[in-house]
Amino acid sequence: MTKTRFISALTAVVLCLFMLFTLSMSASAKISPYSSSPVKASDIKSFDDLTSSQLECAEIIIQGLMNYESQIDIERYGLSYEQFVRMYWYIIMTRPDLFWINPRKNHVEYMTSGIVKTFLPTYLIKSTDYKDAQDDFDEAVEKILDGVEDEWSDLEKILYVHDYIAANSTYDTSATYKDTAYGALVKQKADCEGYSRAFLYIMNELGIECLCVSCDKSSLSEAHTWNMVKCDGNWYHVDVTWDDPTNLSSIKNQVHHDYFMVSDAAIKGSRGTWYFGEKANKTTYDDSGFWHNSLTAFVYDDDSEMWYGSNNSGIIAYSFDTSKTKVIYSFGSKWLTKDGKARLKRNISAVVEDDDIIYFNSNDTVYAYSTEKGTVSEVKSMAKALEDGQQIYTLYISDDRLVCGVGSNYSTGELKLYTVKKLD
Repeated sequence: MTKTRFISALTAVVLCLFMLFTLSMSASAKISPYSSSPVKASDIKSFDDLTSSQLECAEIIIQGLMNYESQIDIERYGLSYEQFVRMYWYIIMTRPDLFWINPRKNHVEYMTSGIVKTFLPTYLIKSTDYKDAQDDFDEAVEKILDGVEDEWSDLEKILYVHDYIAANSTYDTSATYKDTAYGALVKQKADCEGYSRAFLYIMNELGIECLCVSCDKSSLSEAHTWNMVKCDGNWYHVDVTWDDPTNLSSIKNQVHHDYFMVSDAAIKGSRGTWYFGEKANKTTYDDSGFWHNSLTAFVYDDDSEMWYGSNNSGIIAYSFDTSKTKVIYSFGSKWLTKDGKARLKRNISAVVEDDDIIYFNSNDTVYAYSTEKGTVSEVKSMAKALEDGQQIYTLYISDDRLVCGVGSNYSTGELKLYTVKKLD
């Protein structure tokens, strides 16, 4: 009886081979796109050179995954381990709908000749639970799509989806479904892979060209994934993960826009070299987007056909039709830093919309802006309720209530919640 060798690839940089023996004519290897694969993103760079055999094999694997097969026979495609890994990267970077598989923990069996024989997938969701999971996923997707107006430009749709995912998901590297669109949209806990796959899936649903791109540990302290999106004929970078302030999980509606619709030049300094993307040479929005310096998710009002949010000038209204920004409220004083000795450069004001009223907050008061009348009125001052050093850091709607959160440290996100007003 012959003995086999079991090969396990243990790091993304170095191929470490450990030989074990068993009673079989094939060997097995763990396959993962990041931590355990000898083929890194930098080795692949793009999918343009995939062979017809690799693409056909990908379709067979995808079909097998959809059928919940425990092992998928691919020997007839004659792929080496390296060729298989390249094809596997292609699947996980382009098919965010396959949320029930674990992209990091799968195996292959291959012949002693080096040809991959069988793919052994690992499923995150049991086949008996798949229908309920798919229903939950479809419902979460539909909720986002229902918020998209038909008359919006592609840029408006991209902004809305970026802000929605960042505002409603929490960065969590320990979550069960962290690498999937299901994790970001249904469980609302994900890492960069989950965020980018969720964004890719929604863009696909909206018919907007989008890609997942990646850099490995040679570019950052850790591997990272984000998106590129095509708008008005040009490609731009969108990093929802880095625009979600990860240390502020309890502060709802806080969304940054530092990595929204930026060029290669603008993003290069923060991550070095990336792969699987397109050229993003247009610097249109690097310095001129109305969302610059904003720390809040933008909201849209149907009647005024304006987008509302905040930046360093105060609460703003922006029209995509006229490309003009109007400041509807300027703050007299900005938020204190966590040591209480200085003022933050940015406004930490959340903005929410209900029945043609735009609600927003200063550091101690909640206000309402009537889009019909164009007037601002005070809803409730929290000054008397605030203890020494406390300020309002968030504002949102929950169960027909307008809720604000106050705290003494913006960085920790530990807030006490108050009902500001009951909504009709």
